[in-house]
This record gives sequence, C-alpha cells and structure tokens, in this order.
Amino acid sequence: MRSTFLSTPHFWVLLICLCASGVGESQAVTIFPTRVVMTDKEKTAQVEIINSGTETESYSIQLERKRMTETGEFQAITGDALPGELFADQIVRYSPRRVTLAPGAGQTVRLMLKMPSGLTEGEYRSHLSVNHIPAASTLLPPDKQQKDPKDISIKLTAYANVAIPVIVRHGNLNAQLEIKDVVLRPGKGKEPPVVEFTLHRTGSMSVYGDIAVTAVSVNGKAEQIAAVNGVAVYVPNPIRKSRITIRTKDSLPAKGALRVTFSGQGASKPMAEASISIP
Repeated sequence: MRSTFLSTPHFWVLLICLCASGVGESQAVTIFPTRVVMTDKEKTAQVEIINSGTETESYSIQLERKRMTETGEFQAITGDALPGELFADQIVRYSPRRVTLAPGAGQTVRLMLKMPSGLTEGEYRSHLSVNHIPAASTLLPPDKQQKDPKDISIKLTAYANVAIPVIVRHGNLNAQLEIKDVVLRPGKGKEPPVVEFTLHRTGSMSVYGDIAVTAVSVNGKAEQIAAVNGVAVYVPNPIRKSRITIRTKDSLPAKGALRVTFSGQGASKPMAEASISIP
C-alpha cells in the first residue's frame, strides 16, 4: 500500500472494520466489586483494579455520566439531565485518578461521600470508568516494519475499558417492581425458545437482582430452565425490556405454566413474579 491510501475513504472504512471486529492484541483490566452503593450511613467505599494483561499498563480513572436505555445498554450523557436524573460525580470524591500497573498487580481506589447540607433526597448515580492509556510509542517491531518508506503498516490493539455504577442513596427511598407482558417465543428450527417480558419500576430508587424462569408442569413439578443474574433498572427509568433464552425446547412441559421471578440479591423471597400458561 502507498501512503496516498491514507487520504482515501477506503482506508478509513478498513480501519473502522478492523477495530470493530477486535483485530489485534487485547489488553485486559479487572475491577471489583462490579457496583458500589453508598448511603447516609455508609459514606466510604473502595474498588480494586487489577491489570490482568501481560504488559505493564497505565489507566485513567474517572466518574462519568451514563444513561441506561430501555433494553439495558448504556449511553454517555452529553446533554441535559432527564427529570429525576441525579449524578454522583458531584458528591463523590475518589483517589487515585491515574495508575500504572505491572501484569497481575492491583490498585485500591478509595471513594468518599461528601454531601453538602440541604442535598435533595434521591438516588444519585455515576459510573467509575477505568480507561487504558495507550503507550507513547505505537511502532511495530523493527523486523516487522515496512522497507519502503512510502508504504504504511497498521498495528491495532484492542483495549478493554470497564465501568461500574457508583450509587449514592440519600434519604428515605423505596422501590417497587412488577413483571408484565410475559411472552414465550418458540425457537425456529433448532433454535431454543425465548421468554420476553418487561420490568416496571416505580419509586425513588433503582432495583438490582436476579431473574429466574421456571417451568411448572400440570402435576406441580417445578424446574428452573433459565436465569440471569445482576439485572438492574436504574432511576429514572420506569421500564426495562428483557429477553432470556431457555436452555432447550425439551425444557418446556407440553402443558403447565411458565413463571418469571425477580429477586433482590440475598433476598429471601422474590420482589416480583408473573406467570403464563403453556401452551
């Protein structure tokens, strides 16, 4: 390839496709726990960051504002806040903000809640983001560099940046949840069936828990046939549309019922449940 290829649209299409497909090396970072909840009584927390890659890497750490869609994806917030949307980055302090870690090494990030007097009651949320800082040099090794100075070489490295929610609950908050619109979608051909439903949240705080799908035969025998852990509906979202794949078609009884439950982690009974008949 000649250097003039850099200025053509074909180069940029190629580069975008390579990045999207994950071509290149991968640099990994692990963060624990996967969510932080602070309250009026619990005003400090800590997060562990581990370089799980094979090279020494540097990371920037920052609190970012993100919004969850109705289907559970996160989007960066660039405009104004929605009604009821409150952000934790205004009241949470943290340190450090940049670290360099050898392979397998870790760093503790400490968070502290600083609430001003008269703070409005509610749930505040931002996301602690750990972002890889690329090395200054991105050259290929000498034995792999092009011989013709007019040629170009591309080295792509896929970096795994991670973010976890940091939630602050201030005041007397509550939440309720309902499961509605449960539908069983038969799989086409050899594809497994899918259960679709909508989580409806009300109240002043988010919900977080585990979803289980249970098949109940006509004689009362119950068998869990699908599960998803760590599902959230964040304030101010009133709903989250969900779908869970059932293990196999054989998991479903010819007749009976399908029960969907949502349980808060560590709870003794479900927060919400709904059932439909089979078939």
